[in-house]
Amino acid sequence: MNSNHNHDTALGYLHVNTGNFGPGIKLFSELIAKNPRIVAAYLGRGTAYALSGQLDLAIEDFTHALKIDPDCVDALKRRGQVCDTHSIRCISNVVLDACCSRI
Repeated sequence: MNSNHNHDTALGYLHVNTGNFGPGIKLFSELIAKNPRIVAAYLGRGTAYALSGQLDLAIEDFTHALKIDPDCVDALKRRGQVCDTHSIRCISNVVLDACCSRI
């Protein structure tokens, strides 16, 4: 990740942490469009989606982050938290993913 990505990621988290979810989502989406392998951008956008009540989109972003980095504990934790809020059906998917990813 270059310094521009670091700066934009930090700015995105600043937006999210101050409740400005729309600008945060936009910034993280722009980062993803430039480089779809930036795990931090998926985590940030997923967090913004979750906090703004867009749980399905949050789950998609956390899942995508795990596809890029299967060992990303933050993505697994955040997806589990959102799934717990969202539905029991999703929790079983998280457990299954965690168990099967090591086989």
